[in-house]
Amino acid sequence: MDMAVFGLKRLAKYYANGAFKGKKALLSLATGAPEDAYFPGCFNGDINGTLRSIHRGILEFVGFTILAPTIAWSPANVSEQERAAMLTQYENRLRSIENEESIAIETYSSDFVWRQARSLPPAGVPSRKIA
Repeated sequence: MDMAVFGLKRLAKYYANGAFKGKKALLSLATGAPEDAYFPGCFNGDINGTLRSIHRGILEFVGFTILAPTIAWSPANVSEQERAAMLTQYENRLRSIENEESIAIETYSSDFVWRQARSLPPAGVPSRKIA
């Protein structure tokens, strides 16, 4: 019985009650391809789908609220002026980040988990037959 009580106390410290409750998290990253390569059905897939596991499964799990990510799209393939503009935009964002609102991250539903386990598309998305 003591183990069950310990387990319940321990499990109560996640998501909205996590250790980092009241704190914000921001992912900042650079890609190796342009933005149009990171959408559903594209070569690299949906960037939001990729980041969702980090946002929800790691950061929200320990209590953080999530800010929209900063993504530098393919900085190695743009001009020096464009890279400088990316850095300026990022600097400006960081100067006012305390006032920024968090974004909503899709939760894991039992339907989502069931479909993922069976390699099915999300509900409402038609499956694509591969020849």
